[in-house]
Amino acid sequence: MHAACDVLGIRRGFDENDLYENLSWLCQHQEQIELRLFAARRGQRKPELFLYDVTSSYLEGEDNAFGAYGYNRDGKKGKKQIVIGLLCDEDGTPVSTEVFRAIPKTRRLLARRYARRASALAASG
Repeated sequence: MHAACDVLGIRRGFDENDLYENLSWLCQHQEQIELRLFAARRGQRKPELFLYDVTSSYLEGEDNAFGAYGYNRDGKKGKKQIVIGLLCDEDGTPVSTEVFRAIPKTRRLLARRYARRASALAASG
């Protein structure tokens, strides 16, 4: 059994094939999973600060639910983009991640969203 099984209350082991088969469930429960993993790792120790960063990546092809035309710092004109956000604790350990559509105001929206996420994580510790 993996440590994740203990944290998530899963009674049997799993591998990457199980993860691929259950992406929808994982997506629906991502916030609860992140909160439980965060609380299990930190215990009652409250974080001193959170750090967040965003990056973007271009996509090949047209069939992607998150792909959108937006600012492209890779210089790939005419390619759809996705934006990936990462929230870390003060030690640089990732605590939350999310993929977003590449809309022009994504960065400002992410700052507000991750501020709320950091508050939820801090409250869970």
